[in-house]
Amino acid sequence: MKSPSITIVTPTYNRCQALARAIDSVRAQTVSDYEHVIVDDGSTDNTGEMVAGYGDKRIRYFSLPHRCGANTARNLAIQKARAPVLGFLDSDDEYQPFRLQHTLDILEANPQTPLMLSSYAVQRKSGAGSAVNIGGVVGGENFERALAWRLVHIAGTSITARRDAARRIGGFNPVLRRMQDLDFLLRMAKTGPVVLSDRTDWIKHNSPDAITLGASVGVVEAFGDLIKYNDCYESSYHEQIPYFVATRILREVRKLRLGRAGRAFIENIKSPSLGFSACHLIQSYLSGKKLVAEVKSGFNLMAPDKASVSGSRRMSGDQ
Repeated sequence: MKSPSITIVTPTYNRCQALARAIDSVRAQTVSDYEHVIVDDGSTDNTGEMVAGYGDKRIRYFSLPHRCGANTARNLAIQKARAPVLGFLDSDDEYQPFRLQHTLDILEANPQTPLMLSSYAVQRKSGAGSAVNIGGVVGGENFERALAWRLVHIAGTSITARRDAARRIGGFNPVLRRMQDLDFLLRMAKTGPVVLSDRTDWIKHNSPDAITLGASVGVVEAFGDLIKYNDCYESSYHEQIPYFVATRILREVRKLRLGRAGRAFIENIKSPSLGFSACHLIQSYLSGKKLVAEVKSGFNLMAPDKASVSGSRRMSGDQ
């Protein structure tokens, strides 16, 4: 059987209705040469029956015997993928109809890049928004720096990666309960340059059962866990560590959520990777604001020509 051009990776757990929307958004693509690998992380609803009801041979469904976590589900899909390119789609998100065409055009125009990160629209109860990145190609080291200092918008469904590169870095870390996308991107940054797209080609839906909202670990504690698996923070971005903790606590204070601010500070104290005093956090926040400005000014694109990012190829077999 001829390998498809791209594999769509979707982990899911008890999200029948949302998953159907995600599947429909893939089937509505202008490109038909794909496979959609769905890994059911031990759902107890009728996810399997719903997927089977499509009768679409491009959908490959796998079910884990019990819940192992979204990262384990993603890694199984990465191993099962037959295409050389992986597009990620969380089960509560949806692609715009041109997402696959857009992605394949960009990667064909930039064959040296193992990773692409797209922009997206956001749908929430309070209204719509967007997260738009600057368009162009950036070197892996510069991209890593931008990730560490939070200068780019990231989310799981934004990611497209060359399959072999994703396999070489070991896929997603199954231990992490939060910040798994940042961890994956930090490791992918070491494999080569990255394409950033300023075109919003998918829609993010903020779901009450999102993995980050349901995780028992707090954001600051999760950041401490992330540091354990990414030594680049200690070696190259040690100033960013207390700055991030300070900004998270200050965010809660500004929203008058003092209980959350207190919990975040306690998470910091208890974390073996953190443990900063209040005085240290204040000083780091003040100095960190200047560092962010310096890093942002040094965030240079290798190929700012938008033509290389937008692409113009039309694939054979388009619908």
